[in-house]
Amino acid sequence: MQIFELTVYFLLGLAVGSFSNVCIYRLPIQQSIILPKSHCPSCKTPIPFYYNIPLVSYLYLRGKCAFCQNKITIRYFIVELLTALFFLFFGWKYGLSISLVYFFILIPVFVIIFFIDLKHLIIPDSLVLLIGVLALGKLFLPNLDSIFTSLYSSALGALVAFTLIGGLIIFYQYVRKIEGMGLGDLKLFVVLGFLFGIKGIMFVLIISSLSGAIIGSIILINSKKNFQSQIPFGPYIILATFLYIIFGSKIIIYIERALANYFLSSLL
Repeated sequence: MQIFELTVYFLLGLAVGSFSNVCIYRLPIQQSIILPKSHCPSCKTPIPFYYNIPLVSYLYLRGKCAFCQNKITIRYFIVELLTALFFLFFGWKYGLSISLVYFFILIPVFVIIFFIDLKHLIIPDSLVLLIGVLALGKLFLPNLDSIFTSLYSSALGALVAFTLIGGLIIFYQYVRKIEGMGLGDLKLFVVLGFLFGIKGIMFVLIISSLSGAIIGSIILINSKKNFQSQIPFGPYIILATFLYIIFGSKIIIYIERALANYFLSSLL
């Protein structure tokens, strides 16, 4: 693959990351992601294009607004760089293909969900719906990566996610009389189950639950909060999803082979 093509993917990722930052800021406050033009959150001054260059502007301005000198959250820099690196990786892995188009849509959606839920404890329905549309669309597109499963596995994955997580929410509400997990998390699990099938959603369920329990407990202890405090679970779901997309299928194949060899050796 030529350097030029990879450079295009990286630059496209920077541009998409910049737009993702707009969505992360505006979607929770129900503001249009198109208008008004980008402006400083503090002084509301419109940002000229030469101060709105992904990565470069943040470094040049040293993380401060050029007009009011208030600090700009480093999240802007992280989102732009992270999205660009993901675009570079998937562009290198898949080349120009329908699978790459799918990932180029999914990546920013996942990143936006991660940072919105991290700060606001919400997962916008519009983003979940977009994932659901892609999950349905995959059924009509040939030559997609095998990570996007058939109708049977997709339906089973969505059903398992709905049953397990929905049951957990009801059980926790009944026993503890408090909400253990939001409906946004449930919706996200269901559409991911339909997108990646039964194996994919089981991987995401297990990894997100383990990471959420371990990291969440550490955060609560260090912040001196009690275990009834709300913590965002969406970031752990997204983290587990990225791990599945990049490594999950190989891990599952390894586990399946190990189990097959174990049972075969037991029979012999």
